[in-house]
Amino acid sequence: MVSQGQEVEIWKKRKSWAPLVEITLFLYLLGNMIRGGIITYTGIHIWGPLLPVPLLIYLSVKGQISIDRRYVGWQLFFLLFCLFSVGWSINPKLSLYVFKNIIPIVCLSLVLMQYIRSENELFRVIFIFYACAVFLCLYSFFFVDIRSMEDRHDLGAEFDAWNLNSVAVDLVYGFFFGFLWTRRFRKKGSLPVLLLFSLLSLYIILLSGSRRALLVLAIFVLLYFALLTKIGFVKKILIVGIVLGGAGLLVFSGPFYNYIGVRIVEMFNILQGDSHGDNSRLILILDGLEWFKDKPVFGHGINCFRELSNQTYEFAGKNFYAHNNYVELLVDVGVIGLLLYYLPLFGLLFRAGQIKNSAAFLSITLCCVALFSDLTNVGYYMFDTQLLLLLSFLLVSRGGRFKLMPNEKR
Repeated sequence: MVSQGQEVEIWKKRKSWAPLVEITLFLYLLGNMIRGGIITYTGIHIWGPLLPVPLLIYLSVKGQISIDRRYVGWQLFFLLFCLFSVGWSINPKLSLYVFKNIIPIVCLSLVLMQYIRSENELFRVIFIFYACAVFLCLYSFFFVDIRSMEDRHDLGAEFDAWNLNSVAVDLVYGFFFGFLWTRRFRKKGSLPVLLLFSLLSLYIILLSGSRRALLVLAIFVLLYFALLTKIGFVKKILIVGIVLGGAGLLVFSGPFYNYIGVRIVEMFNILQGDSHGDNSRLILILDGLEWFKDKPVFGHGINCFRELSNQTYEFAGKNFYAHNNYVELLVDVGVIGLLLYYLPLFGLLFRAGQIKNSAAFLSITLCCVALFSDLTNVGYYMFDTQLLLLLSFLLVSRGGRFKLMPNEKR
């Protein structure tokens, strides 16, 4: 364990590669968020995910690697078990294919772990995500026909198909990160930019019909006011009520009802037993629970939910995933894999709850958003989810010296 003074000296020697990390993160996020037009022609969605690999190798050769043991231990044990599951997988080729997504995410996460040493680097990462979300918002608004885009479309075995769900959720993350950055630094002109971005993003989110994006936004709002503001309890309730009430009016009345309101009503009707409407996700979850019963301990092999769904009448040839990380892991790697993935995260929440500073509260917020998002998405191979979890770990292990809020003392 090195002292804070030693870490400062180490960081001074690492300044030469800091811009490389920032450029790599920007290109990776841009290629991950935008999958159309000129962005696709550059091939960034192909070579962008490869950039973190040589950068991590370079840092390793230079001997400039330090790790957060809890984070690395969590990733190591879970991913090793996933790799071992290839041995009993019902489709080993499909199981190995998922590592195409996982390896670049792990490499970039390890690189960011070396990069983030203080709140300065933390907020640079936050700002880069915010900036990419602004690009995504402008691109979607001016160059994409949001109303006609196929919002829930899987492109064969590809995991990174661009759809309105991913667009909407990235905009929500961008809004929250932009809000944090703007509140922390209060630079001239940053507030009008954030307001304009928020309005355009809200318009796109409502047209997208993304229930996941609205869930994530609601959790961000609730947890932020509950944990990261010092106003009175009554004022918190009033503000949250006004925000959520206003969102409800937009969703369930006026022109946006046909895009998002009707989908929320349909979801509740399906949960109450109504067979009308698109109940494919509920069927996937129920089928997944049945497949889990066949191999409850070790599962069918990582990423093999797709193989099993292909064998059903409803989803034959569609390569559907579970749209629920908990069910996906139960089917793929059984109870053992599920516990390896989630127990360290609940341990992280417990440690953060004991610290009780702004860094810990932000860690709880990000981790809870990831956990709730996993109810409607498979997050173990998605970079946006893994970024939230990486920051959650670092905010607990290194957050004691982070100044996150204006006028906050270290």
